[in-house]
Amino acid sequence: MTGRFTFGQVQAMWQRGALGDGDAFGILTSINDVPKIQCLEAHRVGSPREEADPKCIDGAYLGRYGEVVGFNVYTDDDTKNRYVPASAMIQVVDFERPSAVRGYPVLQSSFNSVRDHLEVFELEKRA
Repeated sequence: MTGRFTFGQVQAMWQRGALGDGDAFGILTSINDVPKIQCLEAHRVGSPREEADPKCIDGAYLGRYGEVVGFNVYTDDDTKNRYVPASAMIQVVDFERPSAVRGYPVLQSSFNSVRDHLEVFELEKRA
């Protein structure tokens, strides 16, 4: 939205975000009738903070048939929520299950293995 990144750079950031966080988002908007994309990291989308909503699962509002109709986006100060319709939101995700509304980090299965290797390396240094 700031014009700092090319669309290729935005796509690369989304892909890296989806690998590490499970998904990444963009809000389709415009400034002075010029189309813009506001990039969001996964932690900016989540369930409403002030009260539970049975129609909102992990920040995704579900419609009558389980389809995603909108998202709950945290504002900059993290004290307010903003509803964004699904038609104005891009979600970059590789779904693993048909009923999923959010993605799983591709790298999640490797985190424990990397930690184990680091612990072994530390023990070998001490030996």
